[in-house]
Formats: sequence, C-alpha cells, structure tokens
Amino acid sequence: MIRQVNGLAARDLQFTSLQKNLDTTTAAGRLTFHLCGALDEFERDLIRERTQASLRSARARGCKGGRRRKVDDHVLDRTSELMRERTLGINEICRIVGVGKITPYRYLTPDGQRRGERLPDVAR
Repeated sequence: MIRQVNGLAARDLQFTSLQKNLDTTTAAGRLTFHLCGALDEFERDLIRERTQASLRSARARGCKGGRRRKVDDHVLDRTSELMRERTLGINEICRIVGVGKITPYRYLTPDGQRRGERLPDVAR
C-alpha cells in the first residue's frame, strides 16, 4: 500500500482513507501513514525472525517439517507384493491395503517396484 500511495504522490495525487482515518494531504497525515507502514514492516520482520528461530530449533531437536506420508513402508511392501503377483487388479489391491487408486502409483512403478529403487535390467 505504501508503494501505491507513493506512486500517487509522484503524480501529485493525495490519498484519503475514509475507513482507516488516513489522510496524506497534510504533513501529519503523511507522517502517520509512514509510521504505520514502518511499524507493520517491523512486525513482519519480527514474525519472520521468530519463525526462522523456531524452525532452526525444531531441526536441531530432530523434527522434520512437512506433511507425514500417507502410507508407511508396510503398506507399500504389501502393495508391491500384490502388484508383482499380477493376479489382482489395482482396484482390488487398493481395497485390500486401504489406499486410493492413485496412491500406489506415487510410490511404485506399474510392475510393483519402488520408484527410484529400480533393479538393473538383466542382460538377455
């Protein structure tokens, strides 16, 4: 908002807010407006510093950020086994292990191997 008001001032226009009781037509109004802006920026910086300190502290304690995985290794192993057997369709496999139809494909290839852990191809 400060940038917008400064843009108006550069074109010799003044800003008056009816709801916030701000008026840049007077020196006192401009001072009040810029003080409020400086205090808002200071508050944002304090919040940012506290957040960063809290994240560093949590990492030092061994906490990981982010969302937990939806499925654990046991579910992935069971899903992988069922996919390799090729006796059941993906809908039946998902119903058995209790996950949605797309979830196995996030972690496993269509042949049941974990993504990123593909076994080397066998020479023919």
